[in-house]
Amino acid sequence: MNRSPSWAFVLAPVFSIIAVVVAKVEGTLGSSSDVQLWDDIRRVIRPSAVAASKPSFPLIRDFPSVVLMIAMVGTCFIVWRQWKLFHAALPAVVNAGVLSSLGPGSVPSYQARHKLLLMDRLVKPTASETALEALFRRVNGWFNVVGKFSEVIGAVAVILAVMLVIGENHGGIFRVLLPEGEAPAPWLASTYSSWWASINHVGGVVTYGFISWFGMYVILLQNAVGLICVYFLIGLEATADMNYDFLAGDQCGGWAALTKAYKSVHFSLVLHGLTLSVLVVILGVGIPWLVLLMALWVCVIPLYLWIPHRMFGRVAAAARKRHLAEIRKPLEVTQATTASLQDAYHLSVLRGEVERIAVARLNPLRVRRSELPQVLIAVLLPILLTIAQIIVPLRFGQQGSPAAPSATTTTTTP
Repeated sequence: MNRSPSWAFVLAPVFSIIAVVVAKVEGTLGSSSDVQLWDDIRRVIRPSAVAASKPSFPLIRDFPSVVLMIAMVGTCFIVWRQWKLFHAALPAVVNAGVLSSLGPGSVPSYQARHKLLLMDRLVKPTASETALEALFRRVNGWFNVVGKFSEVIGAVAVILAVMLVIGENHGGIFRVLLPEGEAPAPWLASTYSSWWASINHVGGVVTYGFISWFGMYVILLQNAVGLICVYFLIGLEATADMNYDFLAGDQCGGWAALTKAYKSVHFSLVLHGLTLSVLVVILGVGIPWLVLLMALWVCVIPLYLWIPHRMFGRVAAAARKRHLAEIRKPLEVTQATTASLQDAYHLSVLRGEVERIAVARLNPLRVRRSELPQVLIAVLLPILLTIAQIIVPLRFGQQGSPAAPSATTTTTTP
């Protein structure tokens, strides 16, 4: 994973060129008049403010597919960056003195949360290794397993991609743009038939299917690696001494390298949340596997955000308590023996240090204020859209539930 990430950026123009060439050959590329992004947004928000949408969706109008392609390429880069940053973070925090081994033959301090993850059974140090080394060994073994079973992950991605294509065929697409008063079935059938990636256009559906497969494969791979990394972070609490350097100039207590690495997790959540939001709006929640995907999203969010945050919150709280205790001892002595201006200055410095540590925000994995809006929006938006469509059949200005289109129905595209 130490190779250049340029391969990830090459994917964007390669897939774009292939899609454009295929659409041009099959006559589904479209023209400049089909660029209707702003009008389509207005049709979603205020359907009466713009002319009704025609059931014609060539490639040049399919903005959601462009978003999904960008998300796929962005995920490729994030996966590479996560591997690189997490690989560099561990030596950095060890060198900073905030992470150290418990010592050879030491017994890990497993709590109930660690036992729930079977760490007391899976992470057992031998006589010649420390508990931290045993954790490294176990985690590296899992990384190797992920590598060996990458074909299985690819097969699962194939199934998801096929389900996506089938769901779009039977459930309809762009139903959010269905004009008011329009008969749902004929409009959705014409929309799907004209779509550049429908099963009526072999080259388009094959290209779209491959892009979907690759994107899902990378997302599955990233989440497999991400869950292993979260397991490792939780294991550090029991298998290593974790501290906080209050004199570090990185404002992260010596954990700056890990903070930088974990930002990539936040970026990936933003990217995946926006991708899910696009799928929910375009496809709706009538497709069972999309509902399952949303359920998994709800489950993994606490694993990536809440659990590591809570763990490092405990580490920071213990470090704050320990450091304040160390300061208060000389503070009490100085208060009792103050007899000169130098002693008074020393006393004021100690008091200032106590106040600084008492109010310091210590958690290195917390979401920064500048990042909070986009993270919250990306995380909550797909969940809120799903709940809204379940409770209210959300149609953004169109009442009723459209009937499923048939792929064999053909209508002359205006």
